[in-house]
Amino acid sequence: MNIPNNLVVIGLGYVGLPLALAFSKEISTTGFDVDTSRVDELRDGVDRNNELSNAELTSSTLPLTSDSSCISDAEFIVVAVPTPITDSYEPDLRMLKSASELIGNRLREREKNLSPAIVVFESTTYPGCTEGFCGPLIEKASGLKSGVDFFLGYSPERTNFGDGIHTLETVVKVVSGQTPEVAELVSETYGRVVKAGIHTAVNIKTAEASKVIENIQRDLNIA
Repeated sequence: MNIPNNLVVIGLGYVGLPLALAFSKEISTTGFDVDTSRVDELRDGVDRNNELSNAELTSSTLPLTSDSSCISDAEFIVVAVPTPITDSYEPDLRMLKSASELIGNRLREREKNLSPAIVVFESTTYPGCTEGFCGPLIEKASGLKSGVDFFLGYSPERTNFGDGIHTLETVVKVVSGQTPEVAELVSETYGRVVKAGIHTAVNIKTAEASKVIENIQRDLNIA
């Protein structure tokens, strides 16, 4: 497997936008968000989250769109949608479900001569979610087989909001893949933008668990 030439980041929030901008400096990248007003603001150089400046946005060559057709032929798809909790403190997976189904529907239209897409989730979730929840949704919507016609990966976001020192580039990135070959490609791809180094987990569930442990550690420190 080779470093992808066509990458799409789904979700242009606190996590997805800086990631898409970083990737766009190394790889042909498109930033996608279903929120058309968000896309319009970013095109005008306005980040409502105040994480990126007008100059950073307007000087970038990153294409921004709310047209999901960009997903169909992408070689590498990164999902960075929010995963909040419900009023009953259960994981709210609605946005993750919508993103997975959208990817599946678009992969159905994929050119047959292209290599299988790699779909990497960054959204904070529980161990087993990527392969047990997201993968089957993509399979059902696309009619494709996970691990054969597309491959899964997981790389938990490690964003420290408002911190200009510990950024995407300066914090070691945890990555994983459905197979050793996919894990290696995910590692090499993220290695293009993360200068602090890459740690490859033994499997996707371990990478998911590492995010749970990190969040618990953060909460304890804050408390």
